[in-house]
Amino acid sequence: EGWRVRTPYSTAQAKRACLDLLAAADRPTALLCGNDVIAQGALYAALKLGLSVPRDLSIIGIGDFVGSAELEPALTTIRIPARRIGAAAAEHLADSVDSEAGQPLARTRFDCELIMRATTAPPPA
Repeated sequence: EGWRVRTPYSTAQAKRACLDLLAAADRPTALLCGNDVIAQGALYAALKLGLSVPRDLSIIGIGDFVGSAELEPALTTIRIPARRIGAAAAEHLADSVDSEAGQPLARTRFDCELIMRATTAPPPA
């Protein structure tokens, strides 16, 4: 599947998964990780292999977790309104339980914010 890698929610396991991916001759120049924990593992794998982040590899996480700004280099991430998403999901679930007919699938859009830090570089020329 190309450069797609699946890994559990674990920095150590994400690091192991990314070591093979990043050691290949045909490796990506950027990674979008499913969350900041996995992005941290990717960052550690890149540094272990001697890659320069962001010169050789850009890394973006999702979640803006506590500590993401303190990593070296600081992790670029996408901040999501997790509390608002959770509250909306709970409200829809409660409405669904209270309704005899059930509720249709709900779609709600939330704005996200890209937090630019030191793990991303401009695209290569």
